[in-house]
This record gives sequence, C-alpha cells and structure tokens, in this order.
Amino acid sequence: MTSYFDKYPGSHRVSHVQIIAPLTLEVVFNDGVKGMIIFPPENLNGLFAHFKNPEYFKKVIIVPPQGGVLTWPNPNPTLGNDPYDPYHVVDLCSDALYFEIMEGNGTFVFGESNLK
Repeated sequence: MTSYFDKYPGSHRVSHVQIIAPLTLEVVFNDGVKGMIIFPPENLNGLFAHFKNPEYFKKVIIVPPQGGVLTWPNPNPTLGNDPYDPYHVVDLCSDALYFEIMEGNGTFVFGESNLK
C-alpha cells in the first residue's frame, strides 16, 4: 500500500495564507499547491473554539514567515505568545494539511479527514 509520504514526497510548508471567508483560509504551499481549509463551527472545540472569534481567527501567521506552519497566538495571554515557542501557540502541521488538501481535491474540512 502506498503511503501519503510516498505519494507526496518532501517537506511541505505553507508559503501564503489568506482569509477568504469567515472560518475559511486559502493556503499555498512551497511547491505551488493551493488549497482551501474550512473550519466548521461545530468542529471547533477546546483551543480551536477560539477560532469562532473573528478577531482571533484573523491573527493567523506563517512561522517562519518564509514558509512554515499556520500559527495563532495562544489564547491564554498569561502563557506568552512567542510564535516560535510551540507551547505558547496554536498551530497546524503543514504536512498533514498538505496531505488532507491533496486527498480532498483542494479542500480540507477541519475535523473531518480525507485520508482513507
């Protein structure tokens, strides 16, 4: 059986992100692949429940800026918000997003998997 790593070799990093609608991002990866990530409110729980706040959702950045992972500041300000400190941010694995987008014909719905 072919693994996702065999089908999509290499390290995949987000090079561009744009909010295109409420709870919807368009991302471009370092190899030019473009996709959409949709965050249905019913799938946003725990730390991800903060995404329902439009002011928080629009704080998305790419770390490092020249290509990396989608990152939001930690919603608990007492912990600090250094985007390079993985314990003080909310982030999404760029390789996992890439696999989901590729297997979902360009779309990944957060909380649902395209990987079979």
